[in-house]
Amino acid sequence: MNIGLVSKSWEIATLVTDAARALGADVVPVTSVAADCDCVLIDATGDDDVVGGSCETPCFLIVSPVEAEGVAQRLRVAGHGIVRTTAAVLDLDHALRLTAALADAPPRAVRLPPLLVRAELCHRLPNDPTLASVWGAELRREAVERLGCPTETAFRLASAAAEAVENAMLRGNLEISPALSDAGDAAMVAQLVETRRRQNPFRERSVWASCRFSTEDIRVVVRDEGPGFASAPDWPAGVTAPLLGRGGLILRALCDDVRYNADGNEVTLLIALSSPSAAPAVRTAVDRVPLTL
Repeated sequence: MNIGLVSKSWEIATLVTDAARALGADVVPVTSVAADCDCVLIDATGDDDVVGGSCETPCFLIVSPVEAEGVAQRLRVAGHGIVRTTAAVLDLDHALRLTAALADAPPRAVRLPPLLVRAELCHRLPNDPTLASVWGAELRREAVERLGCPTETAFRLASAAAEAVENAMLRGNLEISPALSDAGDAAMVAQLVETRRRQNPFRERSVWASCRFSTEDIRVVVRDEGPGFASAPDWPAGVTAPLLGRGGLILRALCDDVRYNADGNEVTLLIALSSPSAAPAVRTAVDRVPLTL
C-alpha cells in the first residue's frame, strides 16, 4: 500500500517509515492530501495549523499523546483517524485496514435487500475485528446510495462505525484491556483475540450493530454483550470521565453526538445531516459523556 506523508519533520518521517516498513507498506513524501496515494498521513505534532483538504483520499493525523485531545477538535475537517507517535505501528495498521475496507469491502459484508429494509441496517456480528471496517464500509456505501451523502459525511460515518464496532468486540465482548493494545504488541493482541473467541463466556457473545438513515440524520447503535465499562474492575472510584484513547477521540471528533447507556455496553452515534451548524452545541454536551474507547 502506498502512503503519502505531509511533514517537515525528519523525526516524524523516520517514525512513520519504520512503522510502515514493519507492516509491509511504503511511505512517500507529499505536499498535500490531494496526492495520488492510497492514504495520506498529516503531521499534526508541530505548532503549524493542520490544513484540511479533499476527503476523496483517506487521511489520518499524526499526533503526540499530550496534544491528541486538542487535535481531535480539528479532526472533522482534517482527517479520518489518528496515528499516535507512541503507538505508531498499532495505529498505522488500523489506518491501513480501514483504508483497504473503504476502498473495496470483502464480499463477506452482509447487505440487506433494499426492498426488505429501507430505513435501517441491522447485523449480528461475531467477534471478528476485521468485520468492523467491513461494516463501516457497508454503511459508507449505503449513505451514498440511499441519501446521496457527501463523501466527507460518508467517511465520517464509516470511520466512527468501525471504531465503535471494533471497541465493542475487543473491549466489551472479549474484555481485552486497552493497556495491552496500547503496548504496541499487535501479535500478542491478535493471539489473545483468537484464543478468547473460542473460549466461554466470550464465544457466546455477539455485537449488535444497527444504522438508521433519515433525511435529518444518521444514527448508529452498537451494543456488545460484555460486562460494560461501569462495572469493570479497573474503573477508578469517583472518576466520571477517564482519559480518552484513540477510539474515544475519533468518536468525539467525527460524531455530532455520542451517548452511552447506563451499563456502558451500548453506544449511540449521531451524525446530523440537516443542521451542521448545531454541531458545536452538541459537542459541548458530548464533553460530559464518559468515553472509554
